[in-house]
Amino acid sequence: ICMTINKYWISIFLLVSIISFYYFGITGYIYYFNDVYAYLSYAENFYNQGYIYDITTLPGTAPITPQNGIVLIYAGLRLFTEDILSIVQIVIGLLTINLIFIFYIIYKIGKLLEIEENILRLFIISLVFSFYFYAYYVTPTNDGFYISLFLLSIYLILKLIQENGQESKKYWIYLFFISITVPLFRLQGMIEIIASVIVFN
Repeated sequence: ICMTINKYWISIFLLVSIISFYYFGITGYIYYFNDVYAYLSYAENFYNQGYIYDITTLPGTAPITPQNGIVLIYAGLRLFTEDILSIVQIVIGLLTINLIFIFYIIYKIGKLLEIEENILRLFIISLVFSFYFYAYYVTPTNDGFYISLFLLSIYLILKLIQENGQESKKYWIYLFFISITVPLFRLQGMIEIIASVIVFN
């Protein structure tokens, strides 16, 4: 792979954007996920009533999990538009950008682990063409935001192993904020971060 790193990441950006648009813009893949409608229902009720409640069920029910980060994002976007489809499309757009960030963090982790450059680039390209990443991490649910936060925490932990003194303090601060944010998207994220800190230290 002889292209420069900048051209490489521009290519990744274009490929991910095109593939994401195909799945969610052309094929309408979004409509196959029941969870999306439940989260939208939570967000609409939170926007109108001030508390999270599922109005897609009869009778309505409260969610049994605190993993409602995506609900807060939906509710925040509801401040700017009443069009539910537009809200979903915005979140898909954010998650498409987030997927590119996920690939970049995987690349950075690989660099910290001293994996050879060409192998890393080929690996990322293979992930770009993996349907799994779009099905789970661009679908507008919690998973995409969770995995990017978790991978970022792994990157920070690896940096902590290599850095000492003042430089390491900022990584601990970043890791702390990720630790209190990630449970909004997946509860096990906090447990995984704590376990990783214990193992690597």
